[in-house]
Amino acid sequence: MNVSLTSEVSRLGGDPSDSVWEWFLLNGPHGGHFTWGPTRKTKARYIGLVHLKEVVADLSQRDPAFLGRATEVAVRALGSHMSEVIRRGIQILAVIGDKELIDKIVPLVRHSDAQVAADAKACVFELKRKDTPEVAT
Repeated sequence: MNVSLTSEVSRLGGDPSDSVWEWFLLNGPHGGHFTWGPTRKTKARYIGLVHLKEVVADLSQRDPAFLGRATEVAVRALGSHMSEVIRRGIQILAVIGDKELIDKIVPLVRHSDAQVAADAKACVFELKRKDTPEVAT
């Protein structure tokens, strides 16, 4: 992890040597190239949100404490000064969060960085959707 990320993690109250922070900032199918749905620029049928759900499920199966630790990291990341860190937090919370976190995401819909704002809107949509029962057809 580079010096600026290490410093930011510490400023947010995290431990830069924590493996979840390392995964959060350096690995995973989340970040600047994350996709909420299919796009013209992504290969056919690839959706980053679906891939992230699969990765999180795998990590959770290997480490039962992962979800709690990842939630804490992602919530802390929302207070970052770095847009990329905020975006990763939003993307992770869309997968592992619940309706209780919507109030933490909504203010980011008006963020000065258009990408952060767009991710926040998509995250709120995903979190609200989790509470909507599916209609059987």
